[in-house]
Amino acid sequence: MSGSTPASLPSVAIAGFASSVSYDTHRPTYQPAAVNYLLTSLGLMGRNRAKVMDIGAGTGKFTEILAKREECYDIVAVEPHDDMRSVLRSKELPRTKVLGGDAQSVWSTKEWRTIGQDWLAESIVIAQAFHWFSNPKTLRCLHEALVPNGTLGLIWNVEDYNQSPDYPCATPWETQLRNVLLTFEDGYPRYRNNMWGKVFQGEEARQMFSASPSEEKTFEEKIFPVTVYLSKDNLWKRIGTLSYVRGLEKVEGLIERFRKSFDEILDKDNSVNRNNKGEIEMHYIVHVAWTRKR
Repeated sequence: MSGSTPASLPSVAIAGFASSVSYDTHRPTYQPAAVNYLLTSLGLMGRNRAKVMDIGAGTGKFTEILAKREECYDIVAVEPHDDMRSVLRSKELPRTKVLGGDAQSVWSTKEWRTIGQDWLAESIVIAQAFHWFSNPKTLRCLHEALVPNGTLGLIWNVEDYNQSPDYPCATPWETQLRNVLLTFEDGYPRYRNNMWGKVFQGEEARQMFSASPSEEKTFEEKIFPVTVYLSKDNLWKRIGTLSYVRGLEKVEGLIERFRKSFDEILDKDNSVNRNNKGEIEMHYIVHVAWTRKR
């Protein structure tokens, strides 16, 4: 498993994230306020040498944040995609072991056995990835991998143009772009479908995880709004890191059609705001959720 991208990873993800260097370059890092909230909620703030797993670590956007912390966490980063894992390994992050596999398969790999099968995480973090594998079996695997009272944290950067149909985008142009992107829906699980949240609503999940002493909530969450400015070219490249947008290249003329819509929206919509450098004002949220093993 550790030697190749597992077949269980959706084909759209295998192809869509093949340009991993571009992904690492054009995807944003995570806002400090959101990171501090998450680490505090997980009980990791100021906790030296805590054992932390980063599952679905990708190119290491969040792993880097963990590795640079003064708490000197003992990190195990797990990523199934070969190209993304290669970028992550090339960063040579301190105190970080990088393994192939996913939330369900990593425990049976040779790499995992070299760590020690009795190794348990004090906290598991899943950044920008839980929607791909949010199901009861995954929750059971995560529950088993945590120490008693261990914590699970989820975090996403989600642009307004990548939100659900009913999301109130900050501007009309972002609403227009979101509506165009929704026409390319491919049926695969996305953050905007909220299937990841529904997996916590089942009775089995309630027996495994709780975020409140009253046990009424299986997870707590907080939203951090963000405004940034990007050049039109960098905005296009950022959108191009979405796996389903990369998939448009497979159909003749489709990416060109989308580019035409993109240009028309950005060049003609009066709601597009630019700074004195000509960069476009765009909006996204950082969505943080966390829970604790019961």
